[in-house]
Amino acid sequence: MTTKSILDDRLRNQQITGDHCYTPAELVGWLGGIQAQNYEQAKWALGCRLTGLNENSIEQEIEGKSIIRSWLFRGTLHFVAAADIHWLLDLISAKIIQSSHTRNKQLELDEALFKKCNGLLSRAFKSKATLTREEITLKLAAAGINTGAPRLYHLLHRAALEKIICMGPKQGKQFTYMLVNHCVPPGKPLKKDEALYQLALRYFKSHGPATLQDFLWWSGLTISDAKTALESAKSKLLSLKNGADIFWYALNQQPKAPASKIMRLLAGFDEYVLGYKDRSRFLSPARAKEVITANGLFNPTIVYDGQVIGTWKRLMDKHNNVEIKTNMFRMLTIDEQKKLVRAIKEYGIYLGKAVALKEK
Repeated sequence: MTTKSILDDRLRNQQITGDHCYTPAELVGWLGGIQAQNYEQAKWALGCRLTGLNENSIEQEIEGKSIIRSWLFRGTLHFVAAADIHWLLDLISAKIIQSSHTRNKQLELDEALFKKCNGLLSRAFKSKATLTREEITLKLAAAGINTGAPRLYHLLHRAALEKIICMGPKQGKQFTYMLVNHCVPPGKPLKKDEALYQLALRYFKSHGPATLQDFLWWSGLTISDAKTALESAKSKLLSLKNGADIFWYALNQQPKAPASKIMRLLAGFDEYVLGYKDRSRFLSPARAKEVITANGLFNPTIVYDGQVIGTWKRLMDKHNNVEIKTNMFRMLTIDEQKKLVRAIKEYGIYLGKAVALKEK
């Protein structure tokens, strides 16, 4: 398996060049989840993979609760399919909660306080389906709970991991919260072995070819659970080597002709970059710090033929005119420049705005 074929398959399997999912819920379920720390960029991560859907239509899907935004893999905000939120949290929340123990102790947050807060939150939504952060702050403060920064974040984070709350639709410019069980009533729980199998199969189908270490990083599972998950899914997977690494991918995904050299503007925190521990095959180590900052932010990237060749940033003036400022890692050919302009035009179609490349 060549590096080129690995990247071609990843582009197709993540639906950057493929086309097998048609709704946000289908796509998010296929991928297992999409990191949604940056809300606007997370919507574009969906938009750039779904032909015909614009920003407004994706907002409608979020408001319709077919996809849910909450803290999941690695304790970070993700979009997940509504049907998956219960079994995923059952599988991954305990390890994340355990890893927060030291920080909680520093902030004087103990189990009694978390239990009290969760009870208050469960009752707070009786008269209103969604609450803003400010409204939640007032309700907790009225019960004598100190919500000073960063305590409130950790209280909400814990409540989400325990399936009390999740993020709701935006209310103007404010984000809201809602009860998980009001959005998605719990179904029959999955046994742990079945949940591990399902998670591994989804990851290697959508992100493969990928290694065990890639899956371990992405899922945030323990080493033991990650190995068990891969082992249980092996009957549905194939493996091939590239250098010293063993890559796994889905059995029903037969090798195809190489993907055409397509240029894409990918979102910040996009799964194509974030979804793997080893990024050296598509991102030059010399440029990695321009994509992944010291504080762990993933900048939006420009990908061509599977390689990250630059980063981009959206600029908007007071008249809502949009320009794209690029930071290219190399000179582009005339043909590549044309492809970049087309990629920017696709982003403009998604936004419903005229978008131009910023002049140097």
